[in-house]
Amino acid sequence: LGLQTVRDDIVVRSLGRDTPVRHVFAATTAEGYRSPAAVAIDSSTARVVISADRKLWSYQVASGLVANRPLPTVTNAAPAEPTPPPPPLAPTATAVPPTAVVVQVVPTATNTPVPVRPAGWLPSDPAQPLDPAISDFFTNTKHNIKYGFRDYWLNNGGVARFGYPVSEEFEENGVLVQYFERVRLEYRENKVSLGLLGAELTAGKFYRTVRFFPSEDTNVYFGPTQHSVSGPFLTFWRDNGGLNTFGYPLSESFNVDGSEYQWFERARFEWHPYLPEGQRIVLGAIGTEALQKRGWIK
Repeated sequence: LGLQTVRDDIVVRSLGRDTPVRHVFAATTAEGYRSPAAVAIDSSTARVVISADRKLWSYQVASGLVANRPLPTVTNAAPAEPTPPPPPLAPTATAVPPTAVVVQVVPTATNTPVPVRPAGWLPSDPAQPLDPAISDFFTNTKHNIKYGFRDYWLNNGGVARFGYPVSEEFEENGVLVQYFERVRLEYRENKVSLGLLGAELTAGKFYRTVRFFPSEDTNVYFGPTQHSVSGPFLTFWRDNGGLNTFGYPLSESFNVDGSEYQWFERARFEWHPYLPEGQRIVLGAIGTEALQKRGWIK
């Protein structure tokens, strides 16, 4: 038999009297059956009795070879009294409220690079009046407008539309140009037009595009730039030259402090609620901003 201990110290009726059973085993026979087995030892006669699978075996063991382990005595002990918690400690000093810690946040200054004025004479430097027969001189900016630039400026809105000149005319990248407060005029192929100043000033900036939608009379989608123009800006754009004058939109209309703005390739439209009715849309001062970015003017 293969014996595995299951339980110790029980009492069985054997040989006509109560005999303490020292071990109870689980027995596995050669046939693979598993059944409980009991081993009883009579300490007075040194006889070992084994019972398993409804069979009984008895062995006489030589005296002195069997030692009887006393059965455990179970006593009904009274439950121990719980240990009382220790008494609270008396304070040794008067409690002091915590001192508030004031953290002062010092803003970190951002060093914005200041454009450095190039050395030498600049087209934005104050000029002297020219022949009034061919030019107009403006004392507030000390610059002249002459020839074709003067004609275009006068015929397309003048100071209300383009602002005052902030430079003399000069050659830039092989093209004759002149900067005004709100635009840059260029002379190309025997005609005057607005330069792509809006595209230059927004280079490197991202304006969220819109998905294609069928254009309507009051809201037009422009596929080349994936932007749209609507409402009063669309009316102003159409009434003052449209695509040939201002180019495609480079952004959607956006609000800053109650005013609306929208970038185009050649201008920035602005709507200001504080301007008189009918005059609330103006071009932004991107000509001035462009020269300030170069360090030519302050």
